[in-house]
Amino acid sequence: MPGEQSAAALWEMANDNEDSYIRGAILSSAERDYPRLVDLLIRRKNPASHPFFADLLRMGLGMNNRDAMADMLKVLIEPRDDIPVKTQMEMLGLFFDAVKQRNTTILSSPAIR
Repeated sequence: MPGEQSAAALWEMANDNEDSYIRGAILSSAERDYPRLVDLLIRRKNPASHPFFADLLRMGLGMNNRDAMADMLKVLIEPRDDIPVKTQMEMLGLFFDAVKQRNTTILSSPAIR
């Protein structure tokens, strides 16, 4: 349970804070609780619009966390009200840019398999 409590505490701080230094500190502590944070994020009404979505998306790619990446990518490809939301498309673009920066392809990325 300590992991769930620390993830919940990080999530609460992330939602209640606009300070860039605090947000950086939260992200620096996020690796240990990454799967729990992703789970909390994707349960939101419009997860792709959350300020931490892009950061957690890049973290997942960097950590090769396949399960969490699959959950986040699923959020991005599911249309809302039968049309994709602008933020979903923006985050997919960010994901493809991150893949390119890592000098890999979608098919060779361990996060996609």
